[in-house]
Amino acid sequence: MRSRTKHLLQLLSSTERRVWVSTFVFFGLMTFVWAAAVPYFSGPDEPSHVARAWSVAHGEPLGKDPNFGGVRIVKVPSFLSAEHVSTDCYRIDPNAPAGCFSLFASDSQVETPTSAGAQFPFFYLPVGLPFLVADGGLGLILARWVSGAIAAAFVASAMVTARSSNSRRWLPPALFLACPPMFIYIASVTNPSGLEIAASVGMWISGLVLASEKTISKRLVLRFGVAVCTVLVARQLGPLWVAVALATLGLLAGRDRVRALAKSRSMQLCAVAAASVGLIWAGWMLLAHPLATESNASGSQMSATNILTTQLGRLTQVAEESIGVFGWLEVRVPVFTYAVWMSAVVGLLALCLMFGARRYAIGAIGLLFGTVLIQTAGEFRSVESIGFVWQGRYSLPMLVGVPLIAGVGLAAGRRLPSVSVLGKSFIGGVLWSALFLAFAQSVRRYSVGATGSILFWKSEDWSPPVSAVLLLVVFGLAAAGWVLMSRPASDSISDYRDSASGGYEAEEPSPSSR
Repeated sequence: MRSRTKHLLQLLSSTERRVWVSTFVFFGLMTFVWAAAVPYFSGPDEPSHVARAWSVAHGEPLGKDPNFGGVRIVKVPSFLSAEHVSTDCYRIDPNAPAGCFSLFASDSQVETPTSAGAQFPFFYLPVGLPFLVADGGLGLILARWVSGAIAAAFVASAMVTARSSNSRRWLPPALFLACPPMFIYIASVTNPSGLEIAASVGMWISGLVLASEKTISKRLVLRFGVAVCTVLVARQLGPLWVAVALATLGLLAGRDRVRALAKSRSMQLCAVAAASVGLIWAGWMLLAHPLATESNASGSQMSATNILTTQLGRLTQVAEESIGVFGWLEVRVPVFTYAVWMSAVVGLLALCLMFGARRYAIGAIGLLFGTVLIQTAGEFRSVESIGFVWQGRYSLPMLVGVPLIAGVGLAAGRRLPSVSVLGKSFIGGVLWSALFLAFAQSVRRYSVGATGSILFWKSEDWSPPVSAVLLLVVFGLAAAGWVLMSRPASDSISDYRDSASGGYEAEEPSPSSR
């Protein structure tokens, strides 16, 4: 069994191209299955995002301004109008199955409000393209698949970076932990958070390798630049996440490495591209005001002390949401999943503290505390107008960097005691179980309710378009492949760089840097 697993992993990861394709297939398949396994519009704010995607793809980059908050009025088919996409019949009560909702059939077009109407159109254009060839349920599923495929492409590139770096012993499993069930789920529905988190994973992992290794790979710089530019425009707070990442990476790299990177021609081009995208984002902010909010009854007048106390009390809730609270925050995963993911991340941090390079351990913990501070500042800004609204997925663009920093730190530190094959298999099995149970619970919740029958496929009130059993099997196989690709790599780095698929091309230093 051991030799077969090792042979399969070598077959899937013998070249950079195979690593990319294998990871894209496994991760993408998980998002595709999840997209088909949950009801239409069950994703957080999905009706607004779908309406925005349809209108952008049909030539309406910015709808009419009704003068309240970031809401815009756009023209969409009737089946996407606000009056026909409400899922209140089941989403308010987690024990209510989704069978009460049905898709409204109509070809007429109407105007409808969308809270995503002022958001930058970068995410919405590709996701909206399927609506040019298909409407109704097929268009909705295809839009989700496009979102999942884009996220899978970023993760696949991140895995190539992880498995071909000097930190390949620890970066692949750290990358697995940086992709909690919440990320896979949100990438499976129509929501720009999936793109934001996926690009953040790429930004952190490529930035860490650039900061920690001596060579400057043009291909790696390209991945870093694409990820940074995508984070900038994916959602409203993109520039903040980029600033935090650059500051953290600069501190971890040290002054000499930062100077070497600054003299690199490819990094200079990357900086120019990022600055240009940042200017475009700033212009859109001035034009559309996507950060505007509308006051409502959920806002409250509280003293600074009460706001801080309440926010600190919500940290556990937000942490759980970053691992997996799906839907409109009504679909909780099993306690086992929360316990496994939190324990694994904390364990990785502890190992980095004991055996890794100290500056990386400090950097990972500092990023964790910095995330809490930014979250708290965000709540202070919004509490009087719309209440406490910060969700765990909002923090993931920074939180994904925590296990990745710890992974690089472990690779740069003292050698750890070896783990037996049985131990590796047990850890992989536990992580697979945590991921699989999160998916299964999401399907169960909509089929029979959150506390319905364990064998929900036998008595389902709502059923996905494909057999629930088949979806469970396919997801389980894809998740097993994702776990396999996340095993520590032991290949020689030259196997990648000298492969026929092409490897990293180190940049010659400019005359001024010699």
